Amino acid sequence: MEIWEVAENDDRIEGLTADGKPDPAYAASLGLKDAPLGRRALAAGVDIVCYAILQVPYLVFTLPLLLKLAQGKFGFARFMSHPDFMLAVIAGGATVLLTLIYAILQIVFHGRRGVTLGKSIAGIRSVNVKTLERPGIGRAFLRALVLWGSGIVPIAPIVFLASPLFDKEKRGRGWHDKAAEIWMVDVREGLDPYDEKRMRIARKTVAAAPVAERKSLPSLSTPHDHDAGSYRPAGRVSAGVLGVSRPKAKRDEPGASPGGALATPPSGPVAPKPVTPTIPPSRGALPNQGQTVPPP
Repeated sequence: MEIWEVAENDDRIEGLTADGKPDPAYAASLGLKDAPLGRRALAAGVDIVCYAILQVPYLVFTLPLLLKLAQGKFGFARFMSHPDFMLAVIAGGATVLLTLIYAILQIVFHGRRGVTLGKSIAGIRSVNVKTLERPGIGRAFLRALVLWGSGIVPIAPIVFLASPLFDKEKRGRGWHDKAAEIWMVDVREGLDPYDEKRMRIARKTVAAAPVAERKSLPSLSTPHDHDAGSYRPAGRVSAGVLGVSRPKAKRDEPGASPGGALATPPSGPVAPKPVTPTIPPSRGALPNQGQTVPPP
């Protein structure tokens, strides 16, 4: 089967083992590479920093006023009439709105394009570990929910972010990645799975059967070793055309040339034969036969 004979609309999922698990060797044959842990940490750091910046209005203007209310320094009526109450409400509302927009955009881009703000900077993409295609919004939301939900325990998010170090498959997949069946790939050093043309060619190349090696044809040129099985041109005849060589005639046969069947002309200059001048007879009289005409 050639590359162009592979079916375009094949619903089978390629790259799975007999028990339905993803085969890392198949992904490697396509040219996909695991995202380095250093750049994964960079991507997570960028996403966390952007999230922290959005919390600044709440932390500066809203949280201090809420802490005073929680500590009982003033009652709820005084809290409502506090001079900074309106500013605290606006700052808190802006933080919630911007954080919600940021989270929705992160999940949508992660599900549709396999990228977040941090991943785009670090040069990594997320794919479905089985189909090697976009993970989908549902899987991206599940991954984020597992990671955010771990924040109930104070140190749990740190453990989850460090869980790729404990991956038994050595593919850098954390617990939140395995829960959503997501895999991070490197698009700087490896194949970009979102490049549909290159990905399609890679899949067809791997799926196509290897072509059997063809036997080499004999060369028409005379080899150096002059073995018996190689082609050797015949002798050149006088017409200048390659022909079949004939066996040499024996020297004692009559009419045989010294050089064999194809005699070679003697080399060097050949002396011309002497020519005897003749005098034509006169028109008036015919000379006697056998007599020489006397000179005038």
